[in-house]
Amino acid sequence: MNITGPEVAVAKPADELLAYMGQFSNFESLMPEEVVQFEAYEDGFTFGLKGFPAVKLMRADDAAPGTIALKSRGGMIDFRLVCTVQPTDETHSTAQLVFDGDLNPMLRMMVEKPLTHLIQRLSEAMGQLR
Repeated sequence: MNITGPEVAVAKPADELLAYMGQFSNFESLMPEEVVQFEAYEDGFTFGLKGFPAVKLMRADDAAPGTIALKSRGGMIDFRLVCTVQPTDETHSTAQLVFDGDLNPMLRMMVEKPLTHLIQRLSEAMGQLR
């Protein structure tokens, strides 16, 4: 299953945005109000949505230049969340989130809508960064 968020314009240079996203504690400020649990670590973070088990993410070592890549850690499904950042000029950039997971059809039906909403809300929040 692949969920691609919208490409959003961010009023930060690409290198500054990548550094911001690489500080996993900053994800807490991007999370929607449905998140009831959040804990950041040096190499990732854990969050929980209402009605769902907590999700643990850790930095993926194979991230391409201009990306922050996270992978699931010890959950029911294997997935990746990748944030790609492109410079648009010296003070602005664009960012896009992509969720890619291997889900069975039943699980996909249960989580597709909440995941799509989460990716959309995270994208919108990135677009508000200054």
